[in-house]
Amino acid sequence: QRFPKVVGHGSRVRELCLTGEDFGAKEAERIGLVSHVSRTEEGLYNEAMDVCRKIAANSPVAVAGTKMSLNYSRDHTVRDGLEHIATHNASALMTDDI
Repeated sequence: QRFPKVVGHGSRVRELCLTGEDFGAKEAERIGLVSHVSRTEEGLYNEAMDVCRKIAANSPVAVAGTKMSLNYSRDHTVRDGLEHIATHNASALMTDDI
């Protein structure tokens, strides 16, 4: 049930769900299930650390709020998501962290 919410409702997603077809890393990247594919364990580690450093360079309040809003919006209507982020933004603006 969550798969289409994560990667969308496109025909390829429907095909995978209805056929139970196995798929590899490149296909997972192509349909947006994963953001990066690496050929080696070291390459995977380096790419993951690069992403971690980019995230860590941002405001912790902004990162936590963004993560919370993305998760909330995935399971709620657009209207609910907009109200949720408006409430969060109002409180986040009170910090010097952003």
